[in-house]
Amino acid sequence: MGPSREDANATSQDNLRLNLRIDSQYRVLDLSGGLPFHIVYGPRYRGRSRSDPSPSLLIDTSGSVFDVPYALTHCLMHLYESQAANAERQQIDLSRFDWPPGKYNIVTIHARPTGSAIYTYDKYLCPITIDSELAKLFKTGIWYSVELASADLGVKWWAFDDGGNENRPSRRENEGESAKLVCGKRSTGRAAFRAFTSVSLPPPVSMHMQVIPGHAQNHNATIEFTFTNLGSTPITVQSNGHQHFLTEWGPYQPEHGEDSRDRLLAIPVAEGCSGVDNDDENKGKKSARIGRTSLVVTSVDDAKQVLHRFRLPVCGPLGGSSKSRPKKRQLVVLEPNVPVRRMEKWAQEGGVYRVEVETLGVWWADGRLKESYGKDEERVTEDEEIPKECFEARIAALRLACKDVVELRMDDGEFWPVS
Repeated sequence: MGPSREDANATSQDNLRLNLRIDSQYRVLDLSGGLPFHIVYGPRYRGRSRSDPSPSLLIDTSGSVFDVPYALTHCLMHLYESQAANAERQQIDLSRFDWPPGKYNIVTIHARPTGSAIYTYDKYLCPITIDSELAKLFKTGIWYSVELASADLGVKWWAFDDGGNENRPSRRENEGESAKLVCGKRSTGRAAFRAFTSVSLPPPVSMHMQVIPGHAQNHNATIEFTFTNLGSTPITVQSNGHQHFLTEWGPYQPEHGEDSRDRLLAIPVAEGCSGVDNDDENKGKKSARIGRTSLVVTSVDDAKQVLHRFRLPVCGPLGGSSKSRPKKRQLVVLEPNVPVRRMEKWAQEGGVYRVEVETLGVWWADGRLKESYGKDEERVTEDEEIPKECFEARIAALRLACKDVVELRMDDGEFWPVS
């Protein structure tokens, strides 16, 4: 749908206001460049109504607040620094720089009808590359924040989307709208972060899921999960409890729904289910705990989720809101290229079910962490926290991702593979 005459008249006489949220992708800037870093924008354009939708906007981000280096040296945004998170901030003088605008780049801002959920923002990322002149200003241990300087967004070209043209317009072909795009509210948040020399990155870990058919003595099929550390050294991961790692943020809230659900490495199962562990240490033992996991089980017949994500206390953005460290019983060691297997099954009514796994992050550390308890390890109880010197929360999450999808048929109280 193209713009109406009402839209055109309104924008030619007045400024067009956008709501804009600004945040940092992480609360930490990795000066080594290992962990990518972006300034996150959440533009929101309020349309008329669901029954009378407004057209989306096309804007050129170059030379605007969406172009961070240019914006900082042309009075569209300010950069502040401080010695601590709550200390007095000082604006950094960037007048000696004159960074040119970035490349011509068109993005879409969708109209959000009145009454839309407050967190329905579009998302745009502006990267801060470590080899850039801007990144060279950041010093280890210092806190920084980026904020709008005024309501002016500095957008040089924008237009209403005609709704059907896949080819992005060129300024040479279209002069765009004459009205100025401005921010409706100046208190739109800020991109706050602290610079560090480096951030620990996890090795790659593969996760696969398959159905294991039953046998003559037990026809009941089970699901097997296999975790393999593809790195060259052993690592220790936290399989359940409150997780501690850097959270990736979007314009309004964390990008991933991280919470304290048990990870499948811990052999957790939903209420009414039984789990079996077949690793060398606990082979054949049933899971002693009833947990809530990242399994998503959907009935093929009616598409209803019968086992799904439960909302538990979320993990904090840096180390979590909980000050507790992982406990010894929550730790699992992954040796290089040595698969760790877990089995899972549950009670369910008859029918065919599709099983998927939601990606969740885990806290991790280099080495076989249980050995860090030293010679008095036998006196350390399973519920005792790991030593402070072994704990680091400023790490990138190790994300347990599984692309496999399996189907099972429940019949007469037993699971059968779907051929």
